[in-house]
Amino acid sequence: MTLKVGLIGCGRIAAKHVDSINKCNGIEIIGLSDINQNNIEKLKKQVHKNGYLRSFLNYKDLLRHDDVELIVITSSSNTHAEIAEAALKADKHVLVEKPLSLSLDDARKLNELSVKYNKHLLVSHQLRFLQVITMLKEMINKHSFGDIYYSAVTIELNRSEDYFKEAKWRGTWGLDGGMLLNQGIHLIDLMVWLMGDVDYVHGQIVKKNLIKETEDAAIGILSFRNGSKGIIQANTITQPNNLGISLKVFGEKGTVALRGDKLQIRDRWHVSNSQYNELTKLLGTEENEHVKMYEAIFKLMKEGKASTSLVTGETAIQSLETILAIYKSALDSKPIQLPLLSFETTDMESKY
Repeated sequence: MTLKVGLIGCGRIAAKHVDSINKCNGIEIIGLSDINQNNIEKLKKQVHKNGYLRSFLNYKDLLRHDDVELIVITSSSNTHAEIAEAALKADKHVLVEKPLSLSLDDARKLNELSVKYNKHLLVSHQLRFLQVITMLKEMINKHSFGDIYYSAVTIELNRSEDYFKEAKWRGTWGLDGGMLLNQGIHLIDLMVWLMGDVDYVHGQIVKKNLIKETEDAAIGILSFRNGSKGIIQANTITQPNNLGISLKVFGEKGTVALRGDKLQIRDRWHVSNSQYNELTKLLGTEENEHVKMYEAIFKLMKEGKASTSLVTGETAIQSLETILAIYKSALDSKPIQLPLLSFETTDMESKY
């Protein structure tokens, strides 16, 4: 019982997906597509496959093969929606590298298509599979914190001028989508997943770097429908290099503070009279969350077992909408109530 995969977009992030698939039993890449033949040839060397590996310069040629069950989209952000739509209409399940799209309308359309064609639409938000995050989610679901007052995430990274010069699409509203959609979305996805539905968003952005269009820093204040608050602070101008990421939850009965590339450093893990205080000491620090995600995808598609950590198109819209609301709030200089009627990253071009 093998899940057969076609991968579209053979750039840098694709290598991470291939490495993770190679480590999963029962998943096999049988086709690659990229507009650059050199990218295809480079990635071919990394794919573990016995026999012929198909490759195509036009992704639509890959979609025509009936034995391809799952399409993994790791192309540039501006192409995600177009390719995902074509894949769903070609009767394929789809996994999209974040973000799902740069347009809220496109994201909603993709979700509707997945329902119409009865196909899975998934988005790669692999941090949800970290042990510490699944435990934190379980604690919140069991009301271990009592009332949660607020949560906070920080993304403090460095992206140099050379980084943006390497690829012309980087740092553009139309092709890249912005710092929050690229570097910030994983932590924002965790916050929204842990805390619940967002009611209001108040956002501001800082734009100083003249070599690109998109923001250098962003601040978001979220009001959740359950009364909790959220604070988002993100930038790609931390000097001289990355400080990293962090996630904190402050509640009536406890506080959790995590940091590190995989949130593996626990600066604080205290919940009054909770078994989780001891259980957290048993958690490992070496994890491959991408592998866990693909293992969950295999179980979903081949065994019918759904993981609550898998991000569907419907749930991915929540974090996408939150980020777009931060942008719209900065654009309009006022708080924004969700749901948004419509917004896309190119709307920012009128002011920034």
